[in-house]
Amino acid sequence: MKLKFQTQLPARPEKVFSEVKKPSLLLRIIEPIATVLPVNGKFPDSWEQGVTYVCKIRIFKWIPIGKRQLTIERVDDNKLEIQSREFDPLVRKWDHLIRVEASENETLYSDELDIEAGFLTPFVCLYAWIFYRHRHRRWRAIATEL
Repeated sequence: MKLKFQTQLPARPEKVFSEVKKPSLLLRIIEPIATVLPVNGKFPDSWEQGVTYVCKIRIFKWIPIGKRQLTIERVDDNKLEIQSREFDPLVRKWDHLIRVEASENETLYSDELDIEAGFLTPFVCLYAWIFYRHRHRRWRAIATEL
C-alpha cells in the first residue's frame, strides 16, 4: 500500500534538508508516538548513505515491536531526497522517500511510503497515517525555529 503525506514548512529548503539528515530530528518529531533506539551505540550526527542501522522500536513508548532494520539507501543533496528501506517483525517492507522541494517562499516537505505487512497491512497503514500526521504537525512547529 502506498501513502503520501505533504506539508508546507516556513523555512528554506536547504535548511529543512539539513535538518532532515539528522537522526536527532527524527527522534524529536516522532515522540511520543514512537521511540527508536539504535541497538549498537548511538546514531551518527547525520544519516549515512549505504549504512544499515538496527533499532529497537517502541510504539507509544511502552509497546515494543522488536527490532527494525533501517537502511539508508540514498542521501541526495542535489535532489534533496533521502530513500530508506526498512523492515521489522511485523512489517516486511517499509520503503520511505523523504523529499524536500522549494515552494514559493516556503518548503514543500513530503513523506512517501510503500508498506507491505501481509494481512496486517491495513492496520500498519492506519498506524502510519496517525504517525505521519503527527510527524508533520511536529515538523510545522519545529520549522518555525529554523
